[in-house]
Amino acid sequence: MLSSHRNIFTSSALVLTLLASLLSHSSSLTVKDFILTNTPDWTDAYGDLKRKDGVFFNIDKLMKTYQLSRLQAIEVQRTFKDLVMESEDVSPQEIFDRALKLVQDDQLVRVNRAEIEAAQFIIVFDLDETLYDQGLRSDNECANVNYSYAGKPKKIFTVKNIKAKMRKIRDLGGVVAIFSANSQNLTVQNLKNWKNEEGQDVYSMSEISAVLTGKELILQPKEAGQVIVSSAKDLRFFDERLGKVIIVDDNPTRIFQHKNIRVVKKLDGDAYCQEETLRNAYDSIIDEVLTEIEDSVKYMEQTKVNFVTAYSPYSMMGKLAVDLLVSAEGISKAEAIKKVRENQHFVEPRF
Repeated sequence: MLSSHRNIFTSSALVLTLLASLLSHSSSLTVKDFILTNTPDWTDAYGDLKRKDGVFFNIDKLMKTYQLSRLQAIEVQRTFKDLVMESEDVSPQEIFDRALKLVQDDQLVRVNRAEIEAAQFIIVFDLDETLYDQGLRSDNECANVNYSYAGKPKKIFTVKNIKAKMRKIRDLGGVVAIFSANSQNLTVQNLKNWKNEEGQDVYSMSEISAVLTGKELILQPKEAGQVIVSSAKDLRFFDERLGKVIIVDDNPTRIFQHKNIRVVKKLDGDAYCQEETLRNAYDSIIDEVLTEIEDSVKYMEQTKVNFVTAYSPYSMMGKLAVDLLVSAEGISKAEAIKKVRENQHFVEPRF
């Protein structure tokens, strides 16, 4: 009996020694141990080293070292970038330590973690050429957002009735997030100057649970899985298992979770203004997505599958499967949608 007790004590001592070693290793890491080697400026339109936005952290390493969720780890990167811009005379290590503590204390900027984690499903919207177009000609008369940015006039054309569209998603049990690859300051100013149908600025709308920008784009080394060498939107920010989140975006090249993308026609404010025959089509883009979401929620509730499975026939990869079934099998679109939902192996997760 004494011998077995000795074994127990010995095992416990070994465990404590191992834990102490791990903790010692963790505390000895510095900010430079988490920074990924910067790619050349010319390889990434969104990584501006001159603005100090070009710093990318090893997100998985941060998660493991400090027991963070992916959302928290990415927000450490974002907060670090924010603080670097504000703290020219403070060491990078001090800035990193402060960023880490802010995130651990759940002091996040325009990210409602509780709502995201509790949501039945999450719809992420891109901004540029999806919810608005800010690349308008100077003579465009359809712009509904006009203000001065960096001393120059700014004109933006947006989708209509944004509050009602976001409210519909909330009423169905989902939450809404914005994820723009553009700069944080420009994106925030655009949203603050965009007034919804009730006169409220879109940035402050309670219907939106998170606003993410270029500072939340990530890179990923090979030891973490798929190599990401050009800054990308990582939907695992919202759901690590990718079972309840989709993104609505006109540009899939910045997203590597292809089964979770709903690609839409680019919103073109100049074409909308010049061609009256195109206006109904442009106005219907987001409404069509809302109809798909409503249909998917009904299926999800009836069959108890996750949202991404329910929505899969409308995703970028799922649409390919639906179109093939319709053309090759001669079945209706409704039948093809049902078949895709019931045969998920027919929808590839990536190219």
